[in-house]
Parts: sequence; structure tokens; C-alpha cells
Amino acid sequence: MKRSEFIRSREYWITEIQLKLFKLIENYRTKHNLTKTQIAEKLGVTKGYVTQVLNGDFDHRVSKLVDLSLAFGKVPVVHFVDAERYMQDDANNNLEIYQEGFKPVQYNTYILPSSLEGLKKYIPTSSVHIERPPFAMEN
Repeated sequence: MKRSEFIRSREYWITEIQLKLFKLIENYRTKHNLTKTQIAEKLGVTKGYVTQVLNGDFDHRVSKLVDLSLAFGKVPVVHFVDAERYMQDDANNNLEIYQEGFKPVQYNTYILPSSLEGLKKYIPTSSVHIERPPFAMEN
């Protein structure tokens, strides 16, 4: 099976969600030094159920996924991505944009022309591009 076919499979995405749930519970358990029994008590379920979830046997209702997330102080954020774009990002080894905590940052630094005079000795003139920002106000 080609990777692109695998990524389009139901099993791939179920496993992705199961792994994220596993990491959520394991990170919480480790951080708070809890046993599976204590986690089960916190959730109001059996230890066997916790073991089942941690073993990847979790294929339940969305409402249960929400309940588990909230129990660990997290909220599930779900978004949908065009399959072709995901395939392209996968082929370009650019999947970090889909990871938790990834935030693309764009920096726009505006220096007012009146401020440039004092900076000339630090900045080569060839690297300065003067563009008037839409909100700029001269002093």
C-alpha cells in the first residue's frame, strides 16, 4: 500500500486519534504520578477501561472523547484539512504544521523613517527596505 493510500484510510486516522488520546492520558498520569486505578477513579470508569484506552482499544462515541479530554483539563480542537494539501505536505515532510502547539508566526517590524537615521551605523543600507505601514504616524 502506498503512503498516500494509507493516509486516506480510516484506520490511519483512528490510530492517530488513539495515539493522541494515549499521549494525553499518559502525560497527565506521569505529571501527576497517578496509577491506572487512580485515573479510573478520576474518570469514574474501571481500571480495565483505562487499560483498554491506553492499549488503543478506543473507538467510541465522540462524546466520550470530549469527556476524556475535559477530564484531563484539555479541549479537543478538531479541524478538517483538504486531503490533497495534506498529501502534499506529507510528501514535503511538512507535517509539523498539523501538530499541537504549532503556530506559524509572521513578523512585521515597522521602523518609522525618522527612526532610521540613528540606526544607519548598525544596518547596512542595502538591507533596508522602506515601506510605509498603513497605520504609521510620524512624530
